[in-house]
Amino acid sequence: MKSDTAYQAKLPIDIPYKFVNQNRKMVLKLYGHSFDLEELALDFGTPLDVTFPNVIISRIDSIFSNFEAAVNKKGVNMQLSYFYPMKVNPRKELMSEIINCSKKSVGIEIGDIFELKLLLNNFPSEIKHKKLIFHGPKSKDYLEQIISLNERGFDVVFVLEDPSELKTLKSIYKKRIKFGIRLNTGGKDRFGMSLDDAVHIASLIKTDLALLHLHFGEPASFDKLSKGISLLQVILKNFDEGLINDLLVDVGGGMAFYDQARDARHDSQEYFECIIDAIERLNMNSRGRITHLALEAGRWVAAPTQLTIFKLIEVKRLNGKYRYVMDGSFITDLPDTWGINKKWSMFPINMLGAKNVKTYIDGVTCDSDDMYTKNEPELKYLPKPDSDKNLFICIAYTGAYQDTLGNHHCAIPDAKKILIDKTGKVKRINMQRFEDMQRSFGYND
Repeated sequence: MKSDTAYQAKLPIDIPYKFVNQNRKMVLKLYGHSFDLEELALDFGTPLDVTFPNVIISRIDSIFSNFEAAVNKKGVNMQLSYFYPMKVNPRKELMSEIINCSKKSVGIEIGDIFELKLLLNNFPSEIKHKKLIFHGPKSKDYLEQIISLNERGFDVVFVLEDPSELKTLKSIYKKRIKFGIRLNTGGKDRFGMSLDDAVHIASLIKTDLALLHLHFGEPASFDKLSKGISLLQVILKNFDEGLINDLLVDVGGGMAFYDQARDARHDSQEYFECIIDAIERLNMNSRGRITHLALEAGRWVAAPTQLTIFKLIEVKRLNGKYRYVMDGSFITDLPDTWGINKKWSMFPINMLGAKNVKTYIDGVTCDSDDMYTKNEPELKYLPKPDSDKNLFICIAYTGAYQDTLGNHHCAIPDAKKILIDKTGKVKRINMQRFEDMQRSFGYND
């Protein structure tokens, strides 16, 4: 029998809350308040997403403090900008926190016309005070909107994914605009342009080149980070000191979140120390000095802003093994489980003193892939429920990508959603009805 201590959730570094086992139930300690997770599930229903928008600011603050610690340790003069990638989680509550962040060095990375429309429709004046980096293939309407923002004095960086984008832009827009170049880092990276193309394009837009962007994916090894940054040397060798000094180097992501890192130190200033070392080697062989870095690290920032709660609805015995069927789906609610075989920080939130059994964990849909545990080594120890009591489980750190990737497989509506603000107030949000969901399939009331 597993002890209650088996359910003490491991926490990432710099998370402003904790889970505590109190009276055989898991309690969330946040903003100086205590929240009984079982009571939240009973009050609001399940599946339930619990969002803490203000946590995203504490995570961004941690990025800057870790960077400053690395800079001080290395004894260099460097500054950092942070650009939140909307694709990770574009919910209005989170975007409001980003846009109202007082740090001038916090901007937004936009990947397509639809993300841009979200901003223009909901924060039309506020985003004028933020630096906006535009990634992704440039459709006609996307291109026209970027040009319009540049004309209106917004702080715009047009990141070139391919040489053809420069030709297209120059054919319809003759005024100056700040450019970025996204460099392909090789391997499985499908983004950006080749090194040869990047060198050529950089020579054409030298005086308007504001940013060099690299995409590493996550988690990126320190060796991969160093080798990727070294590629910039080929581009910079033809640049004068003044142009190099003004460049912003955006290393994208690669900052491993807690449950991806074998070594917890990767979730700290050591990541920045690796980047600083690579940039300093670059500076030794350049006419100028790169002193301004940028980071996106969307999963690292957004994942801790949400947790998800499922309820056990069926206990099965097949081939001598337990199978717990939850009322949520690992395809619709947590699609990273199904898509990239992601393993979550998962634990029961009630019945912690009950006898434990080793079990498979399945989702509610009729799809054979809707399962968390696919083979015996992955089985989880969970309490064996009483006949008159529901068992609930918490899946922590679900704030990155899950809402945007989710779907309505088997006609399942979105999970119920509540928000906890920094005053401790709990608010019900975005309650999607079945009638709302069915319209997406062409049905009318």
